[in-house]
Amino acid sequence: MTYPIYFIMGAEMNILEIRSIYNDALIFCEVYEIKNFSLVAKKLGINQSTVTRRIQALEEKLELQLIRRSTRKIEVTDDGVKFYQLFTGQENYLRNAIEEFKFSRNSLNGKIRLAIPYGIANHILSPYIAKYVRENPQVNIELIYQNREADLIKDAIDLAIVRQIPAQQTLMVKKIYETYVQLFCTPEYISRYGEPKDLNDLEQHLITGYIKDDSSIDNLMRVEHLDGRQFFIRGKSSLSINSTEAGKTLIRGGHAIVIGLDELYEGEQKRGEVVKVLPEYRFAHTAFYLVRLNNNNSPLVKHFMQFIEECFKLKNKNSNQVNLPEIS
Repeated sequence: MTYPIYFIMGAEMNILEIRSIYNDALIFCEVYEIKNFSLVAKKLGINQSTVTRRIQALEEKLELQLIRRSTRKIEVTDDGVKFYQLFTGQENYLRNAIEEFKFSRNSLNGKIRLAIPYGIANHILSPYIAKYVRENPQVNIELIYQNREADLIKDAIDLAIVRQIPAQQTLMVKKIYETYVQLFCTPEYISRYGEPKDLNDLEQHLITGYIKDDSSIDNLMRVEHLDGRQFFIRGKSSLSINSTEAGKTLIRGGHAIVIGLDELYEGEQKRGEVVKVLPEYRFAHTAFYLVRLNNNNSPLVKHFMQFIEECFKLKNKNSNQVNLPEIS
């Protein structure tokens, strides 16, 4: 059973005591999530000394140590973790109740900040964003295009589409799409350098490497033949990129084989402008995840998440895909 915050705090407290603990608990939650007194003070528009004093006051009222302080870092105690989980759970209950009430009386309204990577996710989703705004004129959408891992708290992001499961423990994560990495080149490339006939031939060609979100380059790639056979190939490219969509520009010069996705080259393949290299192989499997903060459950966020999932479901429905295990 879910109880309201005032019940957990104690019915014997008066309203001023409850309000004081509630406000101090909100400050503690910011410290728990950001792990920096100075940044919390800046975010809340108060002095750093005030943040410290309010946390100490909360500890005195609860008769618990919530934070261990040192000159180097902030460490939350076990009691601090338990209090954060309990308080945020109840605070989310209250916020969601208010949002549900507002939603039941009003049309969708508010602002959504969405972080989205360049490439296939942008290719699938962006064409429909303007239509969503047209259908919901009280909603403002801010699209943040980036390939680095999004920090939802620091960057004030409501939702993010990412290629790797984030390390943050305060996030809700849902897989929404998966596809394959392939190799592509132009007919001009083949006329200049020839066309690879098998996996061993790839060593003689300039093939773009891929820079992952953590800035590393994975030189070991698991390859799967359509008949199910699997291979590992190792290579070190002298040309690497961090966006498969960037390869669409690079490929035009006709001097490199680029990594890419069928979804990005559908038109070019139909027009004969791009050729798939060794089409009987899948060179990697990639997935995309929709993430949000645990406590971000507003009706608008839920509605926009459903819209995003429908866009990707539509693409999945129109794609003939076979599931492959993810490459770590």
